[in-house]
Formats: sequence, C-alpha cells, structure tokens
Amino acid sequence: MKKIITKPQLFFLSLIPIVLIAGLLNKGDNALFIYEDIYIVMDVWYISILSAVFFFLICINYYVLTSNKKPLKSTLTILHIVLQFIVFIPLLYYFFVSGPDYNGVDGFDTNLMISLAFLVFLLATVIHFINFFISLLSKKQ
Repeated sequence: MKKIITKPQLFFLSLIPIVLIAGLLNKGDNALFIYEDIYIVMDVWYISILSAVFFFLICINYYVLTSNKKPLKSTLTILHIVLQFIVFIPLLYYFFVSGPDYNGVDGFDTNLMISLAFLVFLLATVIHFINFFISLLSKKQ
C-alpha cells in the first residue's frame, strides 16, 4: 500500500491494460445509458479508449510530481485511488456481468449505478486536481 501512495502512477498504469482488454472483449457492443428522457448510446470500445487515455493522463500527472520530488498529499492520494477504484468496479461489472442489454434485476437499476459511478468519478477527478495543484505549488521534499 505504501508503494501505491508513493508511486500512484503505477496503479493507474496498471488500469490501462485492464480497460483495454475489457473493451476488446466487448468490442462492437453498444452501451445504453438512460437518464430520465435522455438516451446516450456509446460504443463500448470508445468508452474503453477514453478511460485508458484518462488513466494515462493521470499516470503522467503523478509521474511528473514524483519525478520532480514534489510531495503528494497522502490523504488526497489515498482518497483519489479509493474513489477511482470504486468507480472502476461498476464499469467492470457492466462490461463483464451485465452486458449492454441489461435492464436490471430485482429492483437493481444499472443505469442508476452507472450514473452514481459517474458522479463519484467527477468527485475523484476534482480531488486529483486539488492534489495535483497543491503538490505542484508546494516546495520540493
């Protein structure tokens, strides 16, 4: 765990192949997201590519900070990693268990799960930016 906190770029770098493999296994499938009267249809492969690029950019951010010996705020780093992992679980669930044609079972709504995961994703992104800029503006260790 200490290595993940000191080098979080390794965690995000390890997520990239997982997302790309998940996208390749579901290539050609469409993901349908429904929120009220809004229907969004996206190709699963594009979601995978966007996720991989996003994780790569986060990896670069953390790499720049650690290579320049800028002190990361461990609390924010842990919170960011935990929130990203929480968001990653429903994405994998959607790719491997439920599939694109899943409408929910026993009152469980996949669209609600994906919507909540997106909100947690936005929160994790804000925490990452806060951590990045605080660390960037702080003095070297």
